[in-house]
Amino acid sequence: MKEHYKYDWNQIIRIKTSAPASLMPGEKGVIVGMRTIKSKLESDAVNYPVGTILYSVEYCGSKIIELPETVISDKI
Repeated sequence: MKEHYKYDWNQIIRIKTSAPASLMPGEKGVIVGMRTIKSKLESDAVNYPVGTILYSVEYCGSKIIELPETVISDKI
């Protein structure tokens, strides 16, 4: 079954200003990957619950961070 994600590959996004400092709040980035946590093993590895949608976001300078969909702002 194909996953449906709110954001798409190569889409420019902004991180909510309320996000933890480690996720670079207020910064823009580009979606370079996405996945849904499907097992307890995955959940334990990243400290997000099963079912969480994670996006890999590349920031200026080539830094890539995996973060939950809930910290992505709907406004760029």
